[in-house]
Amino acid sequence: MDIKYISLFAAKYSEIPTNEVMIAAINTIIQAVEAKDSYTKHHSQKVAEYARIIALEMDLPQEQVEQIYLAALFHDIGKIGVPDQILRKPDKLTEEEMTLLKQHPLIACRILEGFESFRELLPAIAQHHEYWNGSGYPYGLVGETIDLGARILAVADAFDAMTSDRVYRPGMSQEQAIGILIQEAGKQWDPQVVNVFINWWEKTFNPEGHHDWQYKHIVALYKNFLEDVTNGKVKLISDEEIKHHELDYTYFTKVSIKSVFDISQARQMFSNWLEKILVPQHKQRIYSVVFSELITNIVKHAGRGHVQWGLDKSYNIIITLRDEGKGFVLEKLPNPS
Repeated sequence: MDIKYISLFAAKYSEIPTNEVMIAAINTIIQAVEAKDSYTKHHSQKVAEYARIIALEMDLPQEQVEQIYLAALFHDIGKIGVPDQILRKPDKLTEEEMTLLKQHPLIACRILEGFESFRELLPAIAQHHEYWNGSGYPYGLVGETIDLGARILAVADAFDAMTSDRVYRPGMSQEQAIGILIQEAGKQWDPQVVNVFINWWEKTFNPEGHHDWQYKHIVALYKNFLEDVTNGKVKLISDEEIKHHELDYTYFTKVSIKSVFDISQARQMFSNWLEKILVPQHKQRIYSVVFSELITNIVKHAGRGHVQWGLDKSYNIIITLRDEGKGFVLEKLPNPS
């Protein structure tokens, strides 16, 4: 069934005030899409459930909740206008193929605009691939100029897409998907919507870790900031990452830092090592100042930790610090006003 036929069907029967016609139209459209892409039905149903949960958690009016649910159910029906070989392609899409795929939100709107009852759903459907930072499609909208339903739908859509098997890759775990939502909140997705969804997810699936995501979000922001301002020369890495990081270079020694005495001892050891590997004097001074500041901050801010240093495979000097402090309690942080 092509788009023109469905649009004419919608226009012909849109004035009949019966739920039966609407339900029949829904089933007809979904069945047509299923014939092209069996993934779409199950995906759309799950996205609709996630979207309704988010809307309910945000205390939106019941009518708006149901509109968002329906928009989610319909959000991918525009794929009926996308060639089968693109939908089922196991490899990366070409630029031309991606351009065709990006038309599906607008195709969906063309299908539904003939139904008076569905017109309020169109902004959410048309805009569900817009990004919070303005880099999405089809309009390049930014922040709260994006329809709220679309922002909710975007998070629900992404979470199910990431955790579902596709023709081109297996699904990831829910925990991994949550990590990506955290990382991209404020860039791809509305941070408030991500906040609501993760709060629901954690109280449902991870009740013992209801503050983990906030910590991870803070770490992600700080990590990105450090790498940006230092052009990648300073990196914040996790305990899991540090094991792989240490394989990339040969370290000279490891020193525990617990007091001013340890700082003094580490400075001297680092200075002696720089001389041993024949670092020029003017660079020794720079490295020593940086090293001193780093290890002083361990004591000042964390109370304790350790530092190690060495050379990577390209003979670059690598300094690794490990914070072994108690950290902070999120609940005691000041609330922004």
